[in-house]
Amino acid sequence: MSHPLSTISKIRSANKKAGHYFFSFKTMEFFNSTVYEITKTTEKGSYFITSEFFVHSDGSKIKTYKVRFCHLSGIIDSVKGEEFNSYEEAKNCLDSLN
Repeated sequence: MSHPLSTISKIRSANKKAGHYFFSFKTMEFFNSTVYEITKTTEKGSYFITSEFFVHSDGSKIKTYKVRFCHLSGIIDSVKGEEFNSYEEAKNCLDSLN
């Protein structure tokens, strides 16, 4: 049997069904977000990686990566509140999680 959150598509659906807007077009556009397709499932939900561009007051942009966790309820949290400077760092964090 497939995990209920084994793909980004399933995670998007669960989040929307929970009444949240993490993946809405406006939210993704506002945060300049990208969602990466790799997921890591657990019995309580699924981990995945996002990146966001933040624009500083001086106009410079910085791209950060985060590991997120989608609970079976569809609620999404950042893991450890950490931001990573590269996809590889975020992927290493995701790989180390249980």
